Amino acid sequence: MIMWECGSGVRRSAGSGLALAVVMSGPALAQAPPPELWTLSLDTSSRWDNNVNLASDGDAGITSRYGLGISYIRNTPLTQLSANGSGSATHYIAQAGGDRFWYSGTLRWSRSLSPRTRFSISDSINSSFTQTAPLLADNGLVFPYTQTLTNELELGLDHGLSERHALALSARHDHVVFRESELLGGDQANLDASYRLRFGPRTLGGLTYSFRLLDLDTLVLMTHSVYLNWSRQLGQYTDLSLAAGGTASPAREGQPALFSPVGSVSLGHQTERNRFSLSFHRRVDQAFGFGRQRVGDVVNLSWSREIGRIWNIRLNGGYGRSRDPSDVDFGYESQYLAGGFGVRPTRNFGIGADGRAVRRSLSDGRADTSLGAGISMSYSWEWR
Repeated sequence: MIMWECGSGVRRSAGSGLALAVVMSGPALAQAPPPELWTLSLDTSSRWDNNVNLASDGDAGITSRYGLGISYIRNTPLTQLSANGSGSATHYIAQAGGDRFWYSGTLRWSRSLSPRTRFSISDSINSSFTQTAPLLADNGLVFPYTQTLTNELELGLDHGLSERHALALSARHDHVVFRESELLGGDQANLDASYRLRFGPRTLGGLTYSFRLLDLDTLVLMTHSVYLNWSRQLGQYTDLSLAAGGTASPAREGQPALFSPVGSVSLGHQTERNRFSLSFHRRVDQAFGFGRQRVGDVVNLSWSREIGRIWNIRLNGGYGRSRDPSDVDFGYESQYLAGGFGVRPTRNFGIGADGRAVRRSLSDGRADTSLGAGISMSYSWEWR
């Protein structure tokens, strides 16, 4: 999926077995990773926003951000290890007491247990604002700026039964905490099992079962999902993925039984200079922040192009809609559009500018809009 942030890259969908199902063919331009690589990066940016906190009757303001990050990757014939960490300070120039510090870190390790079996484990922690928390952005949940802590832990096991048949198992736990008490945090656990079948050099199919446990603070719900998957590489640079099925949730503690169709469509195109991605997914999961179950529909669009040797332009957009099948009065929508350009005169140094518009609305008539623009600068060092 595409994270709703200008300049962000492709990111898998958070907490959904659908992601295991649809991401079964990769871009044709993938390159072998280096055996070992360290990267240190520095970045700074300044932004103006007419509603800096995305709140009703919010004030305009200017923020300055200063960030530091480090990453490490190591690859051997059997093992892959990647780790990264970053920290950033945001200063509100005209608003006293608004300064924030956030941090993030990810550790991922995978190992081939046999020529056909691979195990992986990853853990990611992110302390940031709600709008930039990947777990929330991927699910179309956009809130007023609130300090948010998310943790995503995932285990995976993939086994090839033969050249055409494969099995995959995964377990995942998502944890969200909000600094503001009016937003309800929660936990979500997922267990997924999928069977994949290769029909040819360009086509994959499969069947996936997903069990999800939703801890809604005062209520625990369970869901069961089954769906069929199909993925095909269309030519050298384009791939298409589809998933379709249903999710059922038994009645529990005043919550009625639920059945909803779920699925996803993803189209990707990548050449040496162009990248395009369009996706839609529907799933039943937790509406973090609201403390309730939701049926969520999310559409994401991303396009970028390199111009010459040093210039690039990009465009990201998204739409999210959430509804509670047990409460017809609840509804939540969010829209996001961002565009920008960048110039990289050297491999290590880059300058960029962007603009963005964000809107969120609730079924009770409340709606907040934010328009902003900013400039940024980054520098990185790499060594092996």
